[in-house]
Amino acid sequence: MLSSYKQLHLAENIQKVYTFIMKWLYLFVILLILTGGLWYFKLKPATKTVPTQAMQTNCDGIQIIEPQAGSKVSSPVKVKVVVDNTKSKCRWTVFEGQAGVIQMQGKNSDLLGNSILSTTDNWMQDGPVTYTGSLTFTTPADKDIALIIDEENPSGKPNAKQIKIPLKN
Repeated sequence: MLSSYKQLHLAENIQKVYTFIMKWLYLFVILLILTGGLWYFKLKPATKTVPTQAMQTNCDGIQIIEPQAGSKVSSPVKVKVVVDNTKSKCRWTVFEGQAGVIQMQGKNSDLLGNSILSTTDNWMQDGPVTYTGSLTFTTPADKDIALIIDEENPSGKPNAKQIKIPLKN
């Protein structure tokens, strides 16, 4: 049987070990909660829903939100697209936060104005990213005009995609 001195000493050591383990356990739980919160609020990819009125194109990697085909527009026109290559068969190329060049063309393909589609969102994420551009153009005499969206083409290869949206002036 242990003497009362040894029992007291053993109880003190057990208490010290218990306190040590509990301090580390509390620290671990706090770090786990902080890490989870950081991931949830900062590092988790933003999930965005694509509006249902988006115009379908020949490339499922990009959807045109505005302007809609056939709509009447005036200068400056706001262009809004969503690029989502996560499940697309046709990938739309983006480069350095830009999704392409937008141009307004007249009836005879004459250039009326141009601009770029860019984003302030995290464009390097998986999932949909919204790109916008404001296009100022000269008003033509003809009522039929077309918005041209050229895919960003950093490689310079001739396989860049293009979308043509007929509009009214």
